[in-house]
Amino acid sequence: MKRDIAINQPHPSGWVNADDAAAHLGLARSSFFALVAEGTLPAATKLGRRSRWRVADLDEAMVKLGEVA
Repeated sequence: MKRDIAINQPHPSGWVNADDAAAHLGLARSSFFALVAEGTLPAATKLGRRSRWRVADLDEAMVKLGEVA
């Protein structure tokens, strides 16, 4: 069962998977990974065998993107 998270609301742990990261930023999963691949968004951090992103890092990258544009 897939859980929903509110867009633009931080995850309680501060760490999210790719699906939740994309949803948090209002992006399609493929668009999220494209931005990660080009370096616009930060790469994942490996936590054990899982890849996770810090919500604060994602938000900071989006703020910087808005400042450049």
